[in-house]
Amino acid sequence: DNLGVSSRESWFIRALIQAICEHALFGSEGRDVPHFSQERMNKFAPLISEFGESREQREESCLFGIQQLIYRLQHPPGLALEIFQFLHEQYIISVEGFTAWEVSEMEPEGKGVYLF
Repeated sequence: DNLGVSSRESWFIRALIQAICEHALFGSEGRDVPHFSQERMNKFAPLISEFGESREQREESCLFGIQQLIYRLQHPPGLALEIFQFLHEQYIISVEGFTAWEVSEMEPEGKGVYLF
């Protein structure tokens, strides 16, 4: 582990998932309109499983990272769902991870958009 203790911290996992998602959203098409590419996401998403203290902590941190990214992008329609579905279908985020994120009271900014 060349990254040390930092690779197990929430901020690192959030930054990693945001970088992976941005790569999947803004490839050669530019940064004007996000377009989710499963092919680009597949290239790096498996890295997520290598970091974090526990599966629950890793999954919750990933979801908060995606929440922050989607909020920053001003909630493009359907984008969060597309990313969430992909991560679930690839066994990166479990139903339990989504539930833990949903009931968490941390960082409510932008979360209500997903839950209603």
